Amino acid sequence: MKKKMAGPPPSHHPIYLAFILHAFAVGTLFARIAEVQKALGLSEAQFGISLMGFTGGVFIGSSVMGGLVDRVGPCPLIRWVTPTFAASLAPIGIVTGSIALFVSMSAIGLALAITNIAMNVEADRHEAAMSKRILNRCHGFWGLGYLVSTAIASGMIAIGISPLGHFLVLFAVAALASFLVFRSMFESPARPVRNASTRRIFALPTVPVLLILGFGLSGMWLEGATRFWSVIYLRDIFNEPEWLAALSLTALIATQTLGRFLADGWIGRFGPMPVAKVLTLISLVGLVLIVFAGTTVFVFVGLT
Repeated sequence: MKKKMAGPPPSHHPIYLAFILHAFAVGTLFARIAEVQKALGLSEAQFGISLMGFTGGVFIGSSVMGGLVDRVGPCPLIRWVTPTFAASLAPIGIVTGSIALFVSMSAIGLALAITNIAMNVEADRHEAAMSKRILNRCHGFWGLGYLVSTAIASGMIAIGISPLGHFLVLFAVAALASFLVFRSMFESPARPVRNASTRRIFALPTVPVLLILGFGLSGMWLEGATRFWSVIYLRDIFNEPEWLAALSLTALIATQTLGRFLADGWIGRFGPMPVAKVLTLISLVGLVLIVFAGTTVFVFVGLT
């Protein structure tokens, strides 16, 4: 049964925790996936194809979530899918080939997308009910969760904890948090729908929308590439140990998290377009540093 509120939400901490746990699962996945590739003996091409399952799962999950949120509500989805998402990582610790990895990554992508959209919808509703901005702060906490998870992963790799053991610990933490915190989570009222009678299932995008989409996708592709491949890049090209290679994710997310907490202030002072242009240029410089780096230090500088 959904728990609806008559007034503003009593606490935003469960929302923050949802973002943190989601980040823990994503950070753990990206920090340990290079070991899975190595254990299976997959080439970069085979591994890249297996990762396409993850993208497909995210696409499917994102496509079906709108109606699911309306029917079920975001809070029940957060409550049940958060531990499911954490549990979905476990199979990649025992898969025996590229096809099994593809299927497992598809399931992970599906669970990731459902949890991601549910918690963002609830955060948006929560923000509207409180009349106070918290969405960017939620993503800042996501970054903190990711940062901590990659640091923990580096430590677990260093002491010899297997990916499967790590994934099972993550599931236990997510399940416990869901039972203790999310079971009493109140669902914020949905935002009113404007012009509901004129809503269409499909509409052709305008040129400005396509430009915004292209800009957003380029950032997503760059972020996804660095998350999936930075550990493998440092391990295979620079011959760094697994624990040090995993710290590349920590470096990436540390500055990303800082940017998320500072973004609202920058945009309020300078405007969205100048901030976007400057940060895009900085990202390009970082990418060049990574591609042409001669030492590990420059790779870390580029990632940050």
